[in-house]
Amino acid sequence: MNTDSHVPAGDPPTSSPNDHDDSVSVQGYAKLVKLITTSPGIAIFRKFSSLNLLNLLRLQAELHDLEYQLEEARGEDNSAVDDPNRPHYRSSFRTMIRNAEDGDSVQYELLLEIGKKLEQYNTALQNVLSLESTVKPTAENLKFLRMWLVGPADSFGNDFLRHAGVEQSVWDEPNEDDLITMQAPKPDESSFSQLLNEKLIDIYHGVIVRFSKNTNKAKDGKIRAYDTTKFARVGAGIVAALSALLPTTAILVLYYVNSMAQRIGLVVLFTSFFSIALAIFTKAKPIEMLSATAAFAAVEVVYIGSASTSS
Repeated sequence: MNTDSHVPAGDPPTSSPNDHDDSVSVQGYAKLVKLITTSPGIAIFRKFSSLNLLNLLRLQAELHDLEYQLEEARGEDNSAVDDPNRPHYRSSFRTMIRNAEDGDSVQYELLLEIGKKLEQYNTALQNVLSLESTVKPTAENLKFLRMWLVGPADSFGNDFLRHAGVEQSVWDEPNEDDLITMQAPKPDESSFSQLLNEKLIDIYHGVIVRFSKNTNKAKDGKIRAYDTTKFARVGAGIVAALSALLPTTAILVLYYVNSMAQRIGLVVLFTSFFSIALAIFTKAKPIEMLSATAAFAAVEVVYIGSASTSS
């Protein structure tokens, strides 16, 4: 079961059979690791964008300098008169390697150094590119992690970083833009769906806390884990209902409007709203949005035409 530990704003977390039972001996980072293994959304880390870019720029500068040195060495070898083999470096690595064994190793050593540096540079470049494709943690998960870190020892972190100096500021607000999560978003889940699911969990959690028959169990300060797939189904149902409501509402409004000019104006308004809703609430591609919007407008135009004919 995929679960996310969840604590709505202003409420203490509540217990359930899925509580994270930590022994007294498991504290500090070990306890945080245990939480992350059961709640992947809490796996939030810094990507250190500035440091990665600085390292990439350093490697780039070093490679640029080595490239310049290689060009100089290549020019000297091509015009060398003291050793008839050096001009052949440009067409024979074998000659270069043999001469390097005899003491003339400037160009060869530069190539070896460039090879090592390129490996570091390419790795750093790929790392930066891969980090740019990562996703930020949700506000709910980041908020919960911060609360867990400073919460009481029973089910939380017991503020174990309070004496760690600057280390305790890793997840603070100034670093929010530099934080990423290891939990990849679902490919078919839009930002609106994600936000809706979080709000549904908020509401459900509030109802459990308010109306639970076992009050002590509902407010004992432990963590309640919810199966987010169930809330995703409810959220999908709500989105489906809203998507069905928009075209039917448009037809209903057009039915009560007699003026053709007003009907055309409403078609423009409803079609624009439909297109904006697609862009905000879905992950549809531009061509998909264009097709859906055209189909929606066609339905409205057909209705106007049939209504005008019958009138």
